[in-house]
Amino acid sequence: MTIRRIPTDFRVDEIATAAFRESLRPAADARALCAVYRLQKTALSTPEATARLSRALDIKPGDVSHAGLKDKHAHTTQHVSARARDLSAATGFAPEITAPGLHATLIGWSSAPVDASIIESNHFEIIVRGLSREASDRMARHARALSYPDQSALLITNYFGEQRFGSARHGQGFAAAHLVRGDFESALKLLIAMPARKDTGARRAFTRAAATHWGRWNDLLAAAPPSPHRRAVEVLVSGGSFADAFASLPMIDQRMCVDAYQSWLWNHAAVELIRDSLARSPDATLNVVTDHGPLIFVLADAVPRALSQFIAPLPRKGAPLDGDWARAVALVLARESLTLDQLDIPTLRRPRFDPGERPLFVSAPNFSLSEPAPDEFAKGRLARTARFELPSGSYATIVLRALGQ
Repeated sequence: MTIRRIPTDFRVDEIATAAFRESLRPAADARALCAVYRLQKTALSTPEATARLSRALDIKPGDVSHAGLKDKHAHTTQHVSARARDLSAATGFAPEITAPGLHATLIGWSSAPVDASIIESNHFEIIVRGLSREASDRMARHARALSYPDQSALLITNYFGEQRFGSARHGQGFAAAHLVRGDFESALKLLIAMPARKDTGARRAFTRAAATHWGRWNDLLAAAPPSPHRRAVEVLVSGGSFADAFASLPMIDQRMCVDAYQSWLWNHAAVELIRDSLARSPDATLNVVTDHGPLIFVLADAVPRALSQFIAPLPRKGAPLDGDWARAVALVLARESLTLDQLDIPTLRRPRFDPGERPLFVSAPNFSLSEPAPDEFAKGRLARTARFELPSGSYATIVLRALGQ
């Protein structure tokens, strides 16, 4: 089973809320200096695309905001905003912008930059390739088992997707698991000196240099290519601590490594909660193995009433956990030799394990699965197209896992 054989195999269309669409003004004015564009991109990350857009508009990268981060290896449509300095500058913003890998269309003007709150849902159209007849039949079988009675939507356990765990893509663990113990050297090493198979370009060169010269900071600084992570090495060369070096990393890297571990803990607690709740009904679940642990999906007609609307808080120090969810989180943390009160990073003010909560289950409406067809990229194999919607914050890759990927 293969996804993203080519970028257009994975299409995402971000759908804005009606309230946001209605709030847009047709022209800039003194109170609406944020141009809102519908941005189509192919084989670009959202930060890469917004950087190109800022150059095309001749504004600072920080003046371009996005509502959501969209996959790089895909064809996606999303909302971004570009802030003009003043009305005079706003008149120079082009209604259509084309640059390598992207096309942006101006749809209106807003009083504030876009953010995640404007997203109603995301619509996905994904071609799954390289299917054997057995795998193709399994997709259909899983879809029927996870469907509501009218077959128009799937009920999916709302796990965080594996792309959330990019900071642990090397398979050697989570940096934040060391941060909470005050082991900043191990955390830093995982983040900047642990080569991963999928690393490319400057990142590949930097992680390999860091792995080779770790502990010899002058040698590492001389060998390392330009990178946002060089600053951490400069701190160590100057005699700074590992905590200081970690704190010098780009804030997005610090934030994402904590988010990754918190999300991984949530996923495993969700598995434990479902496993315990359905211990007497093993035929009511579908079990999937991933690189980051097992996932359990529940047949649509077997979800316990107590769990169907359950909102599960994210694990963090001081989180308001109780009942079966508290026990599930405690069990997962015990395997990590941790307690809830230890989910904090000593000596640093940020990043933090942020408060938040997540529905245990989510509906994927407007679901359809095409009939199998020959895969033009793999002789003798089949391809099927899955279409569905998800609310903001839920992962299409988890739907594919539920379907047997």
